Amino acid sequence: MTGNWFGQDLSCDYGFTANQLNGNIAGAKWKTRADRAFAYGYSYDRANRLASAYFTQRNGATESQGLFCDQPKL
Repeated sequence: MTGNWFGQDLSCDYGFTANQLNGNIAGAKWKTRADRAFAYGYSYDRANRLASAYFTQRNGATESQGLFCDQPKL
């Protein structure tokens, strides 16, 4: 990187498990100058509401992951 401190990519149709060709965001990736990379992959219910997000973080050679899911109470 030559002077860039932050980069971000929003994806609808590539790079994540489920492509979203209906306008929803499939995921977001961003990276900092300190060689740390982050990503959220999103899933939606049948009504196109955000259902869960899968988080990945890379800090140098170390990677951690987790699933965040908040189900609405009906």
